[in-house]
Amino acid sequence: MATEMSLKLLVDMNSKRVLFAEAEKEIVDFLFSLLIMPMGTIVRLLSPHHASAGCFGNLYNSVQNLGDMYLQPNTDKAPLLQPKIAYSPLTTGVQRQDTLPLLLLQDAESEQSKSTSPPQRVKYYRNSARICGHLSNVAGTRCPCGWDMNMELQLIEPKTVAAGARGYVKELVTYMITDDLVVTPMSTISSITLLSRLGVKGICNLEEVSVKLDKEQGLALLRAALQSKSVLTDVFLMEGAPQTPADSKRMEEPIVAEPKKAS
Repeated sequence: MATEMSLKLLVDMNSKRVLFAEAEKEIVDFLFSLLIMPMGTIVRLLSPHHASAGCFGNLYNSVQNLGDMYLQPNTDKAPLLQPKIAYSPLTTGVQRQDTLPLLLLQDAESEQSKSTSPPQRVKYYRNSARICGHLSNVAGTRCPCGWDMNMELQLIEPKTVAAGARGYVKELVTYMITDDLVVTPMSTISSITLLSRLGVKGICNLEEVSVKLDKEQGLALLRAALQSKSVLTDVFLMEGAPQTPADSKRMEEPIVAEPKKAS
């Protein structure tokens, strides 16, 4: 996943709010990737603003400050404070930086800098006499059937997904994202319906604004998504996103006709 992405906002300049955003696959994949992030990771990413995660910030600090003498033997805090994402179409196959969720790129770089050798593959064994469904990650373990488990199982890796097929949603489709993060395929009918539902009578006061989404704004978006129902407005308007004349385009024609007055 790229370190910086772009999207277009349709902004009501009178009310200073984002009506919806027009986005490509990368933006939608980023938003959907927020759903697979463990709570411990979310709290850590929002640090030092733990209040953004409510009482989960207190839980995180409690684990962080708890002395090792209170932990069970051989218990590590890392799975709680820095949990791993078990599965994601963004992280399957080879762990490359362009396949990781935007907010976790720094973690990946840190892990790569610490690691001096490739990770060891876990081996599993079964007994050679019969297939009973039992296995062990320690060679020679006695099976409940009474046989030693010394036959190594062969792990069949899934085929690497093509770079263009990574993520959650398909390319060649433009998506509409509302201010409260409802994501749907973009269409003229859906956008007109949304504008009508929001009470927009014309588009003379609307502007199309192009903005960038990087890690900093990604964190702001994550924080706002936990607290607000006007996420895009809070992140890109309230927090001073660049809106230069080159980045914006004013709409000139009304989109919804005013009702005629009775004669």
